[in-house]
Amino acid sequence: MKITISKILNKTDLAESGSHGGLVVTKPMINPLTDFFEETGVDRDFKDKDDGEIFSIHYMDYTSNGTTPNDRVTPIGRFKTKHELKPGDQLILQKIDQNGQKDYFIEYARRLNAAYFVGKSKESVEVLDFEQFTNVIIRKIQEGKVQSITSNDCEMNVRYMGVLGKLTISQTADGFEMYFDGVHIEEKYKYFELDMSVEPFELRKTDSWKLDIELDVNEADTELNDEADQSLIRDIGDENLTTDKTTYIPVPEDKKPENNVNGRKIPNRSRDKAKKALIRADFKCEVDESHKLFLRKSQPVNYTEPHHLIPLKYDKLFSKSLDVEANIVSLCSYCHNLIHYGADAEIVIRELWEDRKEELEAAGILEMNNGTRLTVDILLGFYGIK
Repeated sequence: MKITISKILNKTDLAESGSHGGLVVTKPMINPLTDFFEETGVDRDFKDKDDGEIFSIHYMDYTSNGTTPNDRVTPIGRFKTKHELKPGDQLILQKIDQNGQKDYFIEYARRLNAAYFVGKSKESVEVLDFEQFTNVIIRKIQEGKVQSITSNDCEMNVRYMGVLGKLTISQTADGFEMYFDGVHIEEKYKYFELDMSVEPFELRKTDSWKLDIELDVNEADTELNDEADQSLIRDIGDENLTTDKTTYIPVPEDKKPENNVNGRKIPNRSRDKAKKALIRADFKCEVDESHKLFLRKSQPVNYTEPHHLIPLKYDKLFSKSLDVEANIVSLCSYCHNLIHYGADAEIVIRELWEDRKEELEAAGILEMNNGTRLTVDILLGFYGIK
């Protein structure tokens, strides 16, 4: 397993250390970072991916005894100085666990064609590195990819939250304001990455800390899970399904024994639960009920397909079953293929997340084994969307 934790650095992170120093840990990251370091106050040796130099870093628990309102990851001063880190750079910590052998790595990322903002109030955002922001905007204006409206305003085409539209950035006396298709972006304390290395540009809303998990899922296991999903769809497609609904109240459910396929184990998939999920949705597409559907060969009801929103190949990260109705959505063939293969998959996944996150919570699968709360960003990472 590979766990990557990144932090968008701000001016406070890079200030000279005071009584505590280090990177301030936000509440949602306490459990992931505690699990990552395994022990508080104990140094882990991180190897610099650039040249192999070792940096000893630890997680410091200050909140449990009331010393300060936030825990810290510290020290980073020597690494900061070595690489001349700036606001907007990302500090990246990585742990690779292979058969019980754990190796720690540290690196940083500096994106020269990107700008980072943080919400300083409900109305305005602060640019983390004003010089870099100015340089990249001027360069993109010269390339004809950003339009200068006034001396304080510029516009550009961006994709935001999976939707293509117009981003306006206006400089004010208090900082900057951002508008997407004329709607004011109001997100205090949230971070934004404006990636101008791609076309169209991407505006991504994120947190200062980000967690990414990659399981050691080999190609054979991936193929078996994909085939199991397709087999479930085929089996249900050949059946006559009742249209009688049953009341579903999401609760945490224990996992069923895994299926043994060709000597390998994969999570169990219940046909009964998948059928109930389709019935619960009235055999309509849960992305958009108006999507055009066709009738099943076996009976005069619409053909839709079951899809596990949290993919079952990540079953090992959760203590409770993912094969529950709360996690199974009914999709038309178009939307199902779009989720797996389409450029606009993020839009659909975000919509389904908003519709289902309360049920996922009730089913006990919004928290992973290590105490990490599942977020839409982590879920998107499961689909390979960064």
